[in-house]
Amino acid sequence: MIYNGNMNDTTDFKSKKAFYVNSCGITHTRGEFSVIREFGRNDYLILYVTKGNCYIEKESFRITLEENDIFIYYPHEMQKYSFDNKENISYWIHFSGYEVENLLTQLNLTAGKHHLNDFNNISALFNSIQKEYSAYSILNDETNQEAKILKIKNGGLLIELLSNICLSINCIGDREISSKFIDNVNRFPENDFDIDFYAKSENLSRSRYNYLFKKETGLSPKQYLINLRIAKSEWYMKHSNLNISQIAENVGYADALYFSRIFKKKEGISPKNYINKLRQNGQE
Repeated sequence: MIYNGNMNDTTDFKSKKAFYVNSCGITHTRGEFSVIREFGRNDYLILYVTKGNCYIEKESFRITLEENDIFIYYPHEMQKYSFDNKENISYWIHFSGYEVENLLTQLNLTAGKHHLNDFNNISALFNSIQKEYSAYSILNDETNQEAKILKIKNGGLLIELLSNICLSINCIGDREISSKFIDNVNRFPENDFDIDFYAKSENLSRSRYNYLFKKETGLSPKQYLINLRIAKSEWYMKHSNLNISQIAENVGYADALYFSRIFKKKEGISPKNYINKLRQNGQE
């Protein structure tokens, strides 16, 4: 089953309150189930796996969430994740508010995968938030005083949840070492990236950083960057009229010939032939 999460979702908005729970729930599956939101949402999303696996699809690789892993999506990130045909249980919460970004920054809760080391109270907090959310959703009245109080209470529970997640993963020391590099590469693939800088920021040698990065993602930092740049270049080829030199520059290659060699090595076809093939298929 595939759920298109961008269709007719009345909970997809950025709240004008400081902290607001847009929606929440539990996903319990025993068959294959996928969620796709091509353009993401206007709010944040946390997935928390308590049983089984959840598979996060990024542009160039797949991330596997196992028991007591969480994944944080920031607004407008493409969301594509799935569950296999075994029994899987996961909590999810969409939230927004004008103070959320500031709190996440203070707690150092970056987008991506994190592992919870101390998770005893996390499920209980999710359950409490869901209980309050259900109560004010039933009332469904913005002028109802009880509903207003329940929403404020849930905002407080949301702060408590985020704080406890931070404590559970020890934020800085225990988070995935690849997250900072991946976040910057995803945002600015055209930039130059110094692996030594990221290694030093984690107090690691370059070789140790490369080893741990590959252990987490299945790719070296260099290969991750190449894969993302190639995926981005393919997007330009499909959705713009830029020439190959312009596309190369937009994804971080000043030398169009070098870009063409990298592209052909990765895709088995030159950029020129790739574009011609798109045009033949009517996909300019």
